[in-house]
Amino acid sequence: MSVQTINTDIAAEINITARRNDTFTFKFSVANPTNPSQGYALNVAQNNATDGEPHFQAKMSIVDADTGDVKLSIYSSYFQDTAGNVIHKDNGTGTLIKKTTRPTATTSGEYSGEQVTANTTVKSGGGIDFSGSTSAPDSLATISVPYDYMVFEPG
Repeated sequence: MSVQTINTDIAAEINITARRNDTFTFKFSVANPTNPSQGYALNVAQNNATDGEPHFQAKMSIVDADTGDVKLSIYSSYFQDTAGNVIHKDNGTGTLIKKTTRPTATTSGEYSGEQVTANTTVKSGGGIDFSGSTSAPDSLATISVPYDYMVFEPG
């Protein structure tokens, strides 16, 4: 697919078709609501963090267009649910280890990519990487999944 530009001033649902066995890359910028000519920095640490965990986190799911079944969940390097339970922490232990389950015909997969360090202290990266999203205009965050995780059944 060729490069496309989508501009939305308000929340909008965007349907993207992902092809099997292709590397998936989606880059996006977020405008600063108080100064739209600037970017909105998503690569900042939590206010009370002592270990550099990011303030912003994300999860994205690729779903079957016909059934709505989740085929692959993609995470930032740190992710917690709405109840505050940490679901994934890169370099974590136990249940918090990196999510790396390839999807199959009968099971959904999980991908969290590799952690990087943004601004020398903030842990970032992952399948959803905010390290490139700064206050500079047109700075970009990236969602990426390698081809070997895009192996779910067609449809």
